[in-house]
Amino acid sequence: QEKIHESVWFDPPPAVIDRLLEIYQGSSSFAEANQYGRTLRLKFKDAQPTYKQADNLIRIAVANSQVGNSSELPHILRQLSSLDWGKGSLDALIKKHSLKVKF
Repeated sequence: QEKIHESVWFDPPPAVIDRLLEIYQGSSSFAEANQYGRTLRLKFKDAQPTYKQADNLIRIAVANSQVGNSSELPHILRQLSSLDWGKGSLDALIKKHSLKVKF
């Protein structure tokens, strides 16, 4: 986990984002959720996360209250909403999964 956290990627491959999402899913405290969320957000700056990855992120946030209530989640969602596939799609995913979050 730490190796991925510390790795430097200028264009992280989708498998790296998927692995970070798996790690994020396993967060057992707000501190972990914020740490992994921050790492994920930084990697998202250099990548183009897919709609499927955004869907997975929202599922994780609904299933894990540490992630869903972390202070990093709104920042991650704001970043995702600025992508080409954009805000409307993200809003639809949030509604579909009944995620309660403001960003």
